[in-house]
Amino acid sequence: MEEEREIRRLRSLYIRFLEEKQQFLEEMKELNKKIYEGRKRLKEDERFFEKKMEILKGGFAQLEADRKAIERDKIRLEAEREAMSRRIGCEDSIRLFFKGVSNPLTLKKRYRDLTKIFHPDNVCGDTEMLQSITKAYHELQEEMEWQKKA
Repeated sequence: MEEEREIRRLRSLYIRFLEEKQQFLEEMKELNKKIYEGRKRLKEDERFFEKKMEILKGGFAQLEADRKAIERDKIRLEAEREAMSRRIGCEDSIRLFFKGVSNPLTLKKRYRDLTKIFHPDNVCGDTEMLQSITKAYHELQEEMEWQKKA
């Protein structure tokens, strides 16, 4: 009798052991599945990151090329501005901008157009040139007023 109880107890332990083993195997399957999915997601994230990195590298290369082009344009524009300043350095030469102006309204329109072109906020703007143009404009205004009075 005691042997039978011992055998039943051992069988029940064996059955419990098999159940726990089965439960353990199922848990291991779930964990392995999660690990597999996690690795898969990680690889996808790595590929996505690599694609983004390539896009950024291309963007930075393009920015660098654009920066160099802007620097070349800036140097060229500064050289052109210096050449223009040398050509029109004389105050009397500034009056060539106003050649053919015969009345105050035309003078004012020409001055506004020149201001738009040579304003320092523009890419080709030049403070000294604008000051010279403004000075010549005021001188011509005074001359026209004297001519009216005369």
